[in-house]
Amino acid sequence: MAQDAGLYGGKTFVRIGLGSLKISMDALTMTVALQPYDTFAGDLTEEMGTVNVGDMTVYISPSSYIDITTPNGAAEGGQGVKIAMNITLDEITLGYVSWGDSDGLPAGNTGYEDSPTTGATTVVWMAPGAASQAGYIGLDEINFGIVKINGAVVINVINTLQGVYSHGGATPVTVCHIRFQGPLGYFNVDVAGPITALVKLDSAASLDSAGAGTLGDIYITGFGLDIAGGSWVDIWAH
Repeated sequence: MAQDAGLYGGKTFVRIGLGSLKISMDALTMTVALQPYDTFAGDLTEEMGTVNVGDMTVYISPSSYIDITTPNGAAEGGQGVKIAMNITLDEITLGYVSWGDSDGLPAGNTGYEDSPTTGATTVVWMAPGAASQAGYIGLDEINFGIVKINGAVVINVINTLQGVYSHGGATPVTVCHIRFQGPLGYFNVDVAGPITALVKLDSAASLDSAGAGTLGDIYITGFGLDIAGGSWVDIWAH
């Protein structure tokens, strides 16, 4: 734990040196969900889906570190968390990464959303009812070169009916607000190639059932991403 007048507006921060690490994991499944702060009683009820990761191995460069502090100033929000990253991953392999929807699409998807039996089309692609079950989309047999991440994210969670989230209703929406920053004015991700993976759809999170469908393969010689400082993403359940 430290405090430096030249870093994070002089706020106290925790620096975690990642060291020379090898991280491996057989499988991980997480449910992604939100809940209004004033009604939270141990369960997050606004579920968005599941993230599933399997057969992962990561090698981290010894120069890598993460700083954790509180947001600085009104532009970043009051209570919340700021995570600054300077990370080099020397190698990453993943058996699979998938996103799933545990109940499928119970309402079906015919016609217009507000009037499913009328509109531009009434063709039944996915009929409503109990036959709708879990489905997953993701990447299989994933390999990366060296990955470098340099920048910060500021995370706040709000329950609101203001602005775009008024949406004509009376029920507030719980929103996770993620803001990007960086020492050079942008959040940077750089991935050395090649990046290879198979794109799959399946009823199993591990993307390896007998009925799994392969959409194609990905081959990228290299990847660089600069996210302008001040950019943000809002995530909420629908």
